[in-house]
Amino acid sequence: MESDVSWVPVLLPALLLLLCQYSCATRPSPSTILAPALPSAAPGLAAADDVAAAVAATDAAPSTAAPAAAAAAPADKYAHTPREVLEDASLSVPKLLKKYGYPVENHVVMTEDGYLLTLHRVPHGAHSDSDDINSNRVRSLRKPLRTTRNSRRRSFTSTGIKRKRGAARHSAGRTVLLLPGMFCSSAVWFIMGPRKGLGYILADAGWDVWIANPRGNRYSMGHVEIPSTDDKYWQFSWHEMGQYDVPAILDYVTTATDQAQVPVVGHSMGNTMMMVMGALRPEYSRLVSVHVALAPTVFLQHAQSPVLKGLAALAPTVSTLTAMLGVHSLRPTLTLNEALKQLCREEAVVTQRICKNAAFMLLGFDAEQLNATMFPVIMGHVPSGGSTRTLLHYVQSFTSGDFRQFDLGAKRNLAKYGQAQPPAYNLSRVDFPVAISVGENDWLDSMEDVQRIAKLLPNVVDFYRVPWPKFNHMDHLFAIDAKELEYDHVMEILERFS
Repeated sequence: MESDVSWVPVLLPALLLLLCQYSCATRPSPSTILAPALPSAAPGLAAADDVAAAVAATDAAPSTAAPAAAAAAPADKYAHTPREVLEDASLSVPKLLKKYGYPVENHVVMTEDGYLLTLHRVPHGAHSDSDDINSNRVRSLRKPLRTTRNSRRRSFTSTGIKRKRGAARHSAGRTVLLLPGMFCSSAVWFIMGPRKGLGYILADAGWDVWIANPRGNRYSMGHVEIPSTDDKYWQFSWHEMGQYDVPAILDYVTTATDQAQVPVVGHSMGNTMMMVMGALRPEYSRLVSVHVALAPTVFLQHAQSPVLKGLAALAPTVSTLTAMLGVHSLRPTLTLNEALKQLCREEAVVTQRICKNAAFMLLGFDAEQLNATMFPVIMGHVPSGGSTRTLLHYVQSFTSGDFRQFDLGAKRNLAKYGQAQPPAYNLSRVDFPVAISVGENDWLDSMEDVQRIAKLLPNVVDFYRVPWPKFNHMDHLFAIDAKELEYDHVMEILERFS
């Protein structure tokens, strides 16, 4: 399935690169771009009473935090990408975890609307004293784990594991669920390697780590009736992921681990999905002990990304072409990821610079926190597939400035929603605790838009400004000093609500 070739995944990066080249010709170089003033993050956790003040603070002094990366010497332009890095770029998530000595399970969950989602589970660290009840051996036979709270939905497991009776059904009480962003997979929590990737850090700290793969990425391409080659399969956006995927995943994980609640850590679209779930399926909020939202992509009204603005200008044309040509998917292809991996190697000085600038123009400039050596690993796993409707839904959010359901056009909106405009999601219904973490230099999630989210949510328990003024959207996953700048704080939040 991964070998299917479509012109759309090839065209999109080309479009991004063209937009980057045009924008770079009219904007200052990365070294001259200055981030807005960053209020220093208070040490420790912000008390619930202090959250409003943290959200409203705009005139505090800029942070002077200077992580080790800031003083690092420029990379040697003649450096060669290590063989280990190129290998990691080509490994699947289970093989990547196995390479570094971590246990892994594959679990398959079916949603109410029939999509089959793969969850990757890392129950403990590489050097844990826990019984190794897990295995990298996976079989295709899917046996029912149980009937979920909704009798119409069944959950499945495909671990094929020999273990003590009932062992995989339980957790030590420190279970956590990770949700990736748009066109990403479970890989993004691991591809920076042990001691750097949040998935590894959590597992080594004793957490039972579950990582979701939303519908349409390379690990979740199944459906009980509709093949992924059918356009009907791809008629979804992050709306359906929040309405169906997140509830099914939460139901499965809490049941499999015998936990009443689990904390959730999301990045970008992972947070969008959580907001949709909270607004539309509030009965599932009781399964969430806390939601740690890294770069919550909800409102995009003040997004600075020239790439997003360019896509918004092209959106009507893209929508028309998609409908005319019947191209509804950005499918994951090994061909595309291999090409991007090669283009972004350190040896390819010119094309790697284009890769970096394309990412920076979309997400914000932060050359100091980007480990250029690891860029091929990132490109080997991102993009991981998705629907064009998911991207268009974000473009609609940017254009409207609101957080609404998918806009089908006035006539079809009337037929589906009973009104000319799609209904807005009611964020006041999202009553599980939310801890927000935001970077000042994020060109997708502006500080103004994130503050707007925090004011509308009824239960914001922490508002953390990453103390590095250039911290951008992808730094939440790939920054050299992500652990010191953000993950240590995330761990404190998780401990507080565990």
